[in-house]
Amino acid sequence: VQMLEFPVISTSEIDGTVHLLSQSGRRGIGDAEVELVDHLGVVVMNTRSSSDGFFLLRLVLPGQYTLRISPEQAVKLALVSTTALSVEVTTKGDFINGQNLEMIAISP
Repeated sequence: VQMLEFPVISTSEIDGTVHLLSQSGRRGIGDAEVELVDHLGVVVMNTRSSSDGFFLLRLVLPGQYTLRISPEQAVKLALVSTTALSVEVTTKGDFINGQNLEMIAISP
């Protein structure tokens, strides 16, 4: 019998919805690139929203992050993000729900 030791690190999940705001209201926007950025400004994880705007980031390590829409994608689509969220992932492994991001179209 051989004893093996290895670290166990709790991870978390972050979910939310990307919304497009317009004069007619607010709707989910699909294929938006959502980025999780660490305290050094490095994108550590990204995902794309589904057709209704929902996104999910899995296996997020503990730390302090900023959740945002990819600035490059926003420029390409002539959109501007109205929100960037500060998110703290603790070692408890709690799920972080309802992190909603909003975008608006840039006026021509």
